[in-house]
Amino acid sequence: MKARKWALGLLAATMACGSSPGLADIVYRFGQAPLFDGRYGPVAVVQTRINEELAGCGKPATITVDGVFGPGTRNALRALATCPGYVPKLANDADARAGSLTTTYWDALIGGERPSVDQRARTLMLTYENTDYTRMEWNFCQSSPLYNPSAGRNVCFSNDPRSYLTWGPNGATGGGGREVQLVLAMVDRTSPMLIDQAFGIEASAIRRTFQLRDRDAQRSLETYLCGVWADASRREAWRQGFNALGRAPDVRAAYDNLYRSSSLDGGKIATFIQAYSDNGLTPTEADYGFFKDRSAHTSPSLGPIRTAISQALAADRSAPRWRIRQAIALNVRPGSQRADRLGRDVAFYIDGAGDRLSQEELSAWQQRGRLRASDAGLADTRPFTDFSAGPALETGIAQPENLTDAERRACPQAVLDTRRPEGRP
Repeated sequence: MKARKWALGLLAATMACGSSPGLADIVYRFGQAPLFDGRYGPVAVVQTRINEELAGCGKPATITVDGVFGPGTRNALRALATCPGYVPKLANDADARAGSLTTTYWDALIGGERPSVDQRARTLMLTYENTDYTRMEWNFCQSSPLYNPSAGRNVCFSNDPRSYLTWGPNGATGGGGREVQLVLAMVDRTSPMLIDQAFGIEASAIRRTFQLRDRDAQRSLETYLCGVWADASRREAWRQGFNALGRAPDVRAAYDNLYRSSSLDGGKIATFIQAYSDNGLTPTEADYGFFKDRSAHTSPSLGPIRTAISQALAADRSAPRWRIRQAIALNVRPGSQRADRLGRDVAFYIDGAGDRLSQEELSAWQQRGRLRASDAGLADTRPFTDFSAGPALETGIAQPENLTDAERRACPQAVLDTRRPEGRP
């Protein structure tokens, strides 16, 4: 899909602003809740540089490089702002001296290209998802108490019985969606040594998953991964393998490219953009952050979104942009996790709404972490048209393989017979 240039509504996008002009210079800030950008994002780069510069100024390096922009990073930026090399550069930037990472502070501290709108939108999404490229989780047998036949605990229950493992910031699954296999196969085609180095003797087992079908009569992929999980040493070897693999820049790039595909989040974002375009609107930065977070968490349909926008505009043709996002949030809601989704949505329009939120909206936002789009410098004062979805994915398996008898035996029957524990709804 080629990048769209939405001329219609550009003036409205500029005028319908919900963020104050004073926030336009923010890159990242600690507001009411920390931001999490992962071990390899812009925040971690900033933290590394802060420590270096503090040491050069004769002050202690005070922060851990963990990608969390919280009070520690804010306070370190405040301290650095008093160093002789920074005082004149930040003299006219009160936000920077108070510990926000502004564009002025970024230029003085890092220089070069600033974090993009997509990167900053991703920071908000990552904060909610609270995971990273180096983190993999198995999804078999999450019962409490945990399944352990040797201790007489024979009940196995999996919260998502079609997602056998999840990995990375977008929650790639090794189940029916095959996102994990698609990323790994992409890496294996270009840099096979990365899988060999990360997984060692388990590398061939990783590659075997590329050829196993899911939801076939033999439950091939589920059974195979269950067999790996059932062996505690192999289970941990895979976890450590993903940890090592996620440190490689090529792997992170492949992961991001996969989710930019029109078959995955890229196509979902394009759905929101199309709904805006159909109503004569151009997305703003805050809109894009909303699209990206929604696309990581839900599967949007064009019709309901387009209708919610048109109804909001019918009620007020000059509705500020935050009202448009609010209309989507309140009228296009998932069937489950409704309060959780609403709390995330409010983060993208609370800057404009102020005290005009309902009690339901305010409560959901407070429960979900009190983030704001402006914490990552996303504003309605600037349009955002620089988006193109990646090509569609080929998800078929050209030559599917069958399980061996040993592989079938490795999976305990109780895992395949997963059921809810007594008394669990």
